Amino acid sequence: MNGWIIHKKALGENHEVKRLVEEFEKQDIKIRVVNPQDVDIFVDRDDRKSIIVSGEPRKLPDFVLPRTGSGTTYFIKAIIRHLEQLGVTMINGSDAIDNVKDKLYSQQILGQSSLPVPKTMLVKHPINIDWLKKILSIL
Repeated sequence: MNGWIIHKKALGENHEVKRLVEEFEKQDIKIRVVNPQDVDIFVDRDDRKSIIVSGEPRKLPDFVLPRTGSGTTYFIKAIIRHLEQLGVTMINGSDAIDNVKDKLYSQQILGQSSLPVPKTMLVKHPINIDWLKKILSIL
């Protein structure tokens, strides 16, 4: 089994990614840390060769673990979506990344799942503090 970790920094610059690599290797899983800036994609009939990393066509991984956090750009999401469309297993795919980037939507998803969530309210600016205190005391 082989996988990729999509991460913006070099392996030695992030303790968490370094530890993930160590643990994957202990499980005899071949893992590659891929900087999204080194990835080029193109779309054609032969999608199996549509991923280029550091100037070389690469065999598709069995899975991808995106580790780009709040810095996930449109470009990175395009790479993730492309890999999803090619059938690569994503550990946190593009929908999950979109959901967590929107904190209110995340709260709505959790609330609809009957999970306990703190009182959360979308407020307008400028915030009327007195009105907000009154509303929160009612809820």
